[in-house]
Amino acid sequence: LFTINALLKKADFDAYLAIDPSLWWQEEGIIRQFQKLNQKKSLKGQLYVSQSNNPFNPGITGNRLGRAVQSFKTAITNTKTEKLRKQFDFFEKDDHYSVPLISLYKGLQFVFEGYKFPLHKIQETAIIDLKIHYQKIANRFGGDLLPPGKLLNQVGQFLLNSENEIDKAIELFVFNGANYQNTAIPFNSLGNAYEQTGAIVLAIENYQKSLAINPDNERISIRLERLRRSIKK
Repeated sequence: LFTINALLKKADFDAYLAIDPSLWWQEEGIIRQFQKLNQKKSLKGQLYVSQSNNPFNPGITGNRLGRAVQSFKTAITNTKTEKLRKQFDFFEKDDHYSVPLISLYKGLQFVFEGYKFPLHKIQETAIIDLKIHYQKIANRFGGDLLPPGKLLNQVGQFLLNSENEIDKAIELFVFNGANYQNTAIPFNSLGNAYEQTGAIVLAIENYQKSLAINPDNERISIRLERLRRSIKK
């Protein structure tokens, strides 16, 4: 009820997750408020509403909670909501006590839909497409948003070590390093990739960048020293 009331009062939230809300409360009082809503300012943001099944009165409209949710859907459809992205889900196999977990999961999936770049396309995707993808997401959320560094590093490691897509892996690591210049991991990965290709000078350069950020990484220190000795030979 707090969530729906916050939406009704046009509170400054980006998204609202109402999990099996008791919209029947006070004879559907909050729904009546929606029906009287001032139309001068439209609702905006993202709204996710879940509804559980009642084991004693099953069905999407088999009980007062279900009927209230359906009334709310009607009320909000008739409200100025062109700036409000919304989704309603009915969970037939869940009751009021089991529905929160799946609602939170599905609700967050709805709110962050499209955030994760389709991994199966990375091999055939140019870096510019990654930038465009996350820029669109950032525009939707209304703030700065970088691609997830840990995810891209893991994908790069997979391409490097399992798929033998060395050039693509290096491209991802370089992109990651540009985004996260104060993080050692992209430069560790770049050093490793260049070392595998025999580009020892580039490997040394990136291991040095990594150690400048994290001087306590003994493993990288050892690899760097070994490469330096190999050059002297």
